[in-house]
Amino acid sequence: MTLSAHHVSASYRPGQMVVDQIDLEVAPGGFTLVLGHNGAGKTTFMNAVFGIHRLDGGEVRVEDRTLSPGSAARLDEGVSFVPSEHAVFPGLTVEENLEVSRGAVRSQARRRDAVDVRAWFPVLEEKWRARAGSLSGGQRRMLAVAMALVQSPRYLLMDEPSLGLAPTIVDELFDALARLRRDLGLGMIVVEQTVRSTLLTAERISVIRGGRVAFAGNAEELARQDLWDLL
Repeated sequence: MTLSAHHVSASYRPGQMVVDQIDLEVAPGGFTLVLGHNGAGKTTFMNAVFGIHRLDGGEVRVEDRTLSPGSAARLDEGVSFVPSEHAVFPGLTVEENLEVSRGAVRSQARRRDAVDVRAWFPVLEEKWRARAGSLSGGQRRMLAVAMALVQSPRYLLMDEPSLGLAPTIVDELFDALARLRRDLGLGMIVVEQTVRSTLLTAERISVIRGGRVAFAGNAEELARQDLWDLL
């Protein structure tokens, strides 16, 4: 059982591929890391996998089922997405943000099975009635992850979760993500620009350069490469 991208390609103009035939997969409880500099095509790839951006080629599968276009098909198959920016509604409270996100899931059973996010992020319970716009950057990022968790996902896609956060907050966030993988069996695909020690726990690492995979392997194999040449 895996979430997989097969030869995924995406563009903004005909004939100008931003993402060109990328293959990637993650199993339940697994961790796949995608690295690349700004403009390498990472965000476009993630948007294409989640169905926000139209595919120009390839397909996205859960197990052996090819997913239909659109993000609703991903949510139905237990795939949730945390974008790098504009991930919360600043004018709504923490509770209201979670309700809006839960409401995007069409399955009533999965809504009932939603994770108790307050157990994972106690700071959100303290801010339950506060507007999201009043939260710190780290708290907003935790809320964004919580909004994905209330959709009862089996797989979680995250685009640059460390963006703009202090190192101590990043460590706290990735500690929570590691526990989610271990205790809930969530499969995760995480996109980042920079390498941190916590990220090197990934089973598979892909480096994207110019919209294509420049490297695919594990942390030990990556350590034998010149990362700057790859990026």
